Amino acid sequence: SSLASEGAHTQQRNCMSLDSVDMEDGVDQLLRIWVPGLGAILSIVLGLAPMGAVLQCRKNKSLGEMNPDVFPLLFGNSVGWLVYAICTRDVFLFASIFVNDMAAMFYVLTAYMLVESD
Repeated sequence: SSLASEGAHTQQRNCMSLDSVDMEDGVDQLLRIWVPGLGAILSIVLGLAPMGAVLQCRKNKSLGEMNPDVFPLLFGNSVGWLVYAICTRDVFLFASIFVNDMAAMFYVLTAYMLVESD
């Protein structure tokens, strides 16, 4: 049954014009690679947004005006999304969240070190 449906799909695809086949492949590539890839890049950019402020606080050896309470929440959120990415086997989500998880861990440890020194 599935063999017959695959054959019918192949015949139908052979009857299509070359332009429509190229268009389908382009849309498929867009939806499977480019859109998730762009989402991963944007996620990484957002996850690394606090890096400048954290590095400045680390350089100054003081938290200053920075509120470190959000960093454990950011780390916990990243761990949750990392588990989801593993369960769904989403490579793009895993790659972006893994980077964000490591950054969040850096933020937490830096803030902990600075709170201890203050």
